[in-house]
Formats: sequence, C-alpha cells, structure tokens
Amino acid sequence: MNNLEEKLKNIKARKLGTDEKELLWQNIVVAKARQAEQKTLSINIFNNMKKYIAIAIIVLVILGGGTMVSANNAGPGDFLFGLDKALERLELRFASEDKEAEIKIKIAEERIAEIKQVSEEKGTRAPLVADLSTATALEIEADVFTNETVVKIEADNKNYGYVSILKTKDELVAEIAEKYSLDESKVAEIIDFEIEDRDSRAEDKGFLNKLHSVRFSENESEDVGESLSDVEEILNNGLSEADKEKLENALNDILILLGDDAELEIERKGNKIEIESESDDIKIKIKVENENKSGNGNNDDSDDDDDNDDEDEDEDDDNSGSGNDDDDEDDDD
Repeated sequence: MNNLEEKLKNIKARKLGTDEKELLWQNIVVAKARQAEQKTLSINIFNNMKKYIAIAIIVLVILGGGTMVSANNAGPGDFLFGLDKALERLELRFASEDKEAEIKIKIAEERIAEIKQVSEEKGTRAPLVADLSTATALEIEADVFTNETVVKIEADNKNYGYVSILKTKDELVAEIAEKYSLDESKVAEIIDFEIEDRDSRAEDKGFLNKLHSVRFSENESEDVGESLSDVEEILNNGLSEADKEKLENALNDILILLGDDAELEIERKGNKIEIESESDDIKIKIKVENENKSGNGNNDDSDDDDDNDDEDEDEDDDNSGSGNDDDDEDDDD
C-alpha cells in the first residue's frame, strides 16, 4: 500500500495543450452521439415490433386463428369470399415473374371450381330415371359414337338423358323404355337413331350437365359474375396457348352447367359475359377489357351492349311460346 502511495505522489500532472483539449472533446461528443443513435434505433425497432405484434394479436383475437383457412374455403355469396380474393391478389402482386402464370392458373381454376360448386348446390340436375308415361310431347335421340352412346330425351319441354354402353337400336329401345316407363313400341317409333364414326365430344353430352333451375341470391349472383370476370381477365393476359385452352374448356363446362331452360341465361361474346336470371330478376353484365385494345374499343362495346339488350328482348318474344329452341341450339352447338 505504501509503495502505491509513493508512486502516486511521484506522478506529475501534465497540462494539456489547446489542440489536445479540442481533440479530446471532439472524441467525447462523437462517442455520445453514437451512443444516442444506437439507443434510439433499438427503441424504434422495439416499438415497431410491438406495433406489428399488437396488430397481429388483434386480428387473431377478432377473426380467430382459422380465418385464413376459412377465407380460402369461402365461395360466392360467403362472407369471407372478398377476403379470399384479396389474399389471392396480394399473392399475385408479390409473385416472382416465373411464378405469376402458375398463380393465375391456380386462381382461375379455383374460381371455376367455386362457381361449379355453388351452381350445383343451387340447382337440380336432369334425372337419369323418370316416369314419362304421361308425357304429351316426346322426342328421343340416340347417338352411337365409337366410345359410347348418348341418349337425349325431351318430354314436355324438359330435358332428360344419359350415357349408355349399348350400341344397337333394339337394345337401346328396351333400355330407354325401362328407365322412363315408356312402351317399347312407342320408343321404337319415335327414336332418332344415328351412328357416328368418331368418339363423343364434350358438347355432344353437355346437356347432361344442364340445370333445370338455379336460383342465386343477390350476393351469390354478384360474386359469380365477378368470378367469371376474373377468369376471363386471366384468359386475356399472359397465358400460354396450352393453359388458355385448358381454362377455356373448364369455363365452357361452367357455361354449360349454368345454361338453363330460361331460368338463367348466359351469353358469351368475345371478351364479354352476360348473365340473366329471369326467376330472381337479376341481370349481370360483365365486360372485360383487353389491355391491348385501343380506346375506341369502349365505344364498340357500349354499342354491343345496346344491341345485346335488343337481342335479349327479341329472344324473349320469340321464345314466349316455346321452350325448345334454346335447348336445340345448345345441343347443336
């Protein structure tokens, strides 16, 4: 201890010069500023983290942890359907360029599946077996294709039918008579029996997917219309020809499914889809503008809308006395 005191006494204090004092003070100021900056940054990061965590907690508390899953399972007319579409738009917005087409196809396929599901839930299919013994107006057609036979029946302005494995006229007459409680001689007399040298196509049996009645609520009609618009917009923007064909086929199946005996009318012209439900007085017109179109295209589309309105009125007048024309046209198509 004494040695330490002696050493301290022997130390002589040295006076700092003016330049040394300024340099020392500058170092102190810089060190203080850095310390304050680091402290502020830490506080800001902590505060931001608290803010984001708080928002996440509030969302989870209000909506529940399964909200995202529920939204993804929502369909047209559901409360969370808008959230589902918003999440998909967000996913598409932040997608990389090589993933964009894949996500578009996924969204379009989901829209088509949702429309199909809600349409089937709201409609009734043509029965494969029925008692038509009292039918006053009866038409029967059997088209024998190389892979299957398609039977179409119209009784009192309603469609029936099925796909059969039978190929001969006599066998089909017996089968039809049994399924629809008809006399074989009557079936044999009126049946239109034709043999086709090709496989059947989707349009040959599209009538089997038709719904006799489909009644959407106002929200469902609006969501279905927007979903069809989404699919059309995706088709018109940046897809390969193979992907376009795939979605076109799926969309055509939906249009066949929704095409109905005057309950729901759908007309597709170019990049426009019109939906009209006479039973619920709901009319939806969708116009999808192609990005490559010039400004003059809008005027043409407006004219087309007016023309379509006139055509709709004419068609209503023409069909007021008969419900067969629409079905025949669909089958021919």
